[in-house]
Amino acid sequence: MSYQDNPVEYERRLRAKLQPDIIRSTLAFAGLYQVTHEMIQHAVLDKVREFYCLEPRPGVTITTKDQQRYEQQVLSLAPKKKFRASLLWLVQGGAITQDQADRLDHIYAHRHSLTHELVKYLIDPDLDPDVELFVDALATLKALHRFWIDIELSAGGVLPRRWFARRRRRCRCRGSRACVVDGVAAVHRCLPRRSSIGRPSRLRNARSQPRMTLAILARVFTAG
Repeated sequence: MSYQDNPVEYERRLRAKLQPDIIRSTLAFAGLYQVTHEMIQHAVLDKVREFYCLEPRPGVTITTKDQQRYEQQVLSLAPKKKFRASLLWLVQGGAITQDQADRLDHIYAHRHSLTHELVKYLIDPDLDPDVELFVDALATLKALHRFWIDIELSAGGVLPRRWFARRRRRCRCRGSRACVVDGVAAVHRCLPRRSSIGRPSRLRNARSQPRMTLAILARVFTAG
């Protein structure tokens, strides 16, 4: 409804829209939406690169083989579109569905609108932030966190991701969690066998602490 259609009603709705509580709510929503989108980007782009040991970390050297494997198994899925390629890799691995991956295009477009045209959402009585897109974004973020937590829990949070990359290459599953889960038994067989004075007990303690933390996170993101 425009001002020309009903000036009195339009003025009433505009006054309601400009109430401080409504403005604060809109600003808070825009901020949460932005943060959620950035967390999705991290879970898609950065975490996939970390899986292939391509994120700089102390004591870890990025090798040419890691880069080539990342290009062949991830970037080749959508050449020149790194985010889309990472999404397709995650779809293949069962982290999210194809519908969720496609929905992220609309989520990104709305994030762009909220960021660069925020004033419209503050003063236009006919324009409100899309809550349904925000709910879908949270559901996708939850699925991504659950996927990466499963990866960490599979090895108790103690093995480097390079180990996963080697195992994934051997079983040729291209992103499926199955090969990681299948390796849990091997992980628990090999870790306790490291021998040194007092090493087994310290190893068990070091292994249990990250697993307890990750288990708590897993309950949060897998609830319901």
